[in-house]
Amino acid sequence: MEQLAYLLGKMAAVTEGDGTLLDHSVVFCSSEIEDGNSHSHFNMPILLAGKAGGALKPGRHIVLGSSGDQNKQPSVGRLFVSILNALGSPIASFGDDGTGALTGL
Repeated sequence: MEQLAYLLGKMAAVTEGDGTLLDHSVVFCSSEIEDGNSHSHFNMPILLAGKAGGALKPGRHIVLGSSGDQNKQPSVGRLFVSILNALGSPIASFGDDGTGALTGL
């Protein structure tokens, strides 16, 4: 996490157009899986930094879906669709379970 903070600080210090490199980027930080035994990709702590040129609103903690029911939790694939869309890549799916973008990011 110290290295992530260092990276974000360096990105925030680079002026780029009307903002900073961090303002125009998205940095994704997470573990690979939520539970090593089940290899679950649900209920994972994920940190997004940056604004993607204004497409994302930073400084919030968002809980998506019900933490007790995996069927009501969006997949991380949907987050990847959202990130790619925010960066200007108009894709509709990512992997097996990324079947659309998330709202409210």
